[in-house]
Amino acid sequence: MSRIIVKGGLGNQMFQYALFMAIKSKSKNPKLDISIYKAFRMHNGFEINKVFNIELSDKELVNSTISNLSHRTISKFNLKQFELTDTLIFNPEVFTSDKLYINGYWQSELYFKDIEEIIRKQFTFKTISQENKDIAEEMRGIESVAIHIRRGDYVGTEFEQACPKDYYS
Repeated sequence: MSRIIVKGGLGNQMFQYALFMAIKSKSKNPKLDISIYKAFRMHNGFEINKVFNIELSDKELVNSTISNLSHRTISKFNLKQFELTDTLIFNPEVFTSDKLYINGYWQSELYFKDIEEIIRKQFTFKTISQENKDIAEEMRGIESVAIHIRRGDYVGTEFEQACPKDYYS
């Protein structure tokens, strides 16, 4: 059984979940390790199953405390630590063993290309508010541009000083 550490915000979680599904599609039994959210406040916590039409069983999730993610625990389950620091590189080694402790962001579509349709289907929103439906309808009738400024999770960090709030306004 491999464990995939889930960390970061929703975008990172989507890639980690896609890797989970890709490994699962190869008749393996991976688990999503979401325990980091118990120890650290990070973005909005684990939200894959809150935002999308994804049902995860308790058997697919590891939600122990972060202290359980020690070398002793890794040894107990006879897991090999596997970390990828370059997020865009594809490394097929994650599919070669049932006993990996997988840490990284896995931001290459090559990990889940074989199950792309399944992933796209699962990444549909549970509910869309009437206000958002109205905005989407309005946008279909005109030329639209969306701009996202990532600032919220940078407030109070060294990144906040990159540009002041007035710059964005």
